[in-house]
Amino acid sequence: MSKTIISHGNEFHINDYNLENEMNYYNKNFPILKNFVDVVLHYNKQLNTPLRLFSHEELYRIVYTLCRQGHKKLVYDNLIEIYRSFCDETVTELESFKQNETFLTIFSQIVSNYVKSFDVIINIFAYLDKSYIMEELKTSLNVILKYIFDDYIFSRIKDRIGYSLCMYTNNNIQISQNLIITITQALYTLNPSYAYINPTLFRKTVLNFIVPKNFTELQVNYTKLETQYFLSLIKNETFNESVLFSSIPYSSIYSIDIDSDGLSEKSNSSTSTLYYKSPISNTSQTDEISKNILPQSSKRSLVTDICDNSLENNSHKRICIKLDS
Repeated sequence: MSKTIISHGNEFHINDYNLENEMNYYNKNFPILKNFVDVVLHYNKQLNTPLRLFSHEELYRIVYTLCRQGHKKLVYDNLIEIYRSFCDETVTELESFKQNETFLTIFSQIVSNYVKSFDVIINIFAYLDKSYIMEELKTSLNVILKYIFDDYIFSRIKDRIGYSLCMYTNNNIQISQNLIITITQALYTLNPSYAYINPTLFRKTVLNFIVPKNFTELQVNYTKLETQYFLSLIKNETFNESVLFSSIPYSSIYSIDIDSDGLSEKSNSSTSTLYYKSPISNTSQTDEISKNILPQSSKRSLVTDICDNSLENNSHKRICIKLDS
């Protein structure tokens, strides 16, 4: 009996000892993983610390050992926290840029690097992905990383992205076309539905772009955002870009439904006319944009390209947006 007691005592002592060793291993090695992920996410840090300086085999072994020691959830939670911190930092940085050219330039580097980092991170954390994320969370690290970008970066700056790309398509900012292609291609890789922020531009610049069934609807909704942009130029009342792109959420514009009866098309003309009421003073811009689209007498009009991209109709049309002053 005494032998049994002694045996149990030794067993508990050994378990405590192993647990302490495992936590020491975690505390010693997870900072190595954290530093690696931090460098992967920050393209500018890779200039001084190239990824080739890291031993990917060693990093994989650390993840594998931590998971085998029972720290799967802890590793996962801390990895997600690293990404969230990076996203908060990124949004703060992007919001600090007042010039849209600078905003797009930095954003192109951030979003392209985010996409490139996928393979590296997924390879290093492959065992965590397989043994915890897929098995217990029933998803994948690839899906989670895309969700993080959508929830913590894109959803917070999509209005600014849409507005800046609108300025580019209307030749009001001078920026490299390759930079724009980098942005649209990376966004499309992360989520094809991001094309709604500028459907025609995405179709022109994204390789292997698949035309969605509601592409024409996306273009019409984009035209509303473009209308808002032109209205701001016409009013020219202490025009302030930083106020403009944040004053009306793009989602509220995108969600407006256009009644098909509101679009009148002349049988002998290639022009469709979309009547839109101009903003009225002392009324919030959001309410003004949400007003019903009704025929109005106009003093000036804006013309913008729009394509009917249904599979049955490849004809190009022009939408004339008439504004009542």
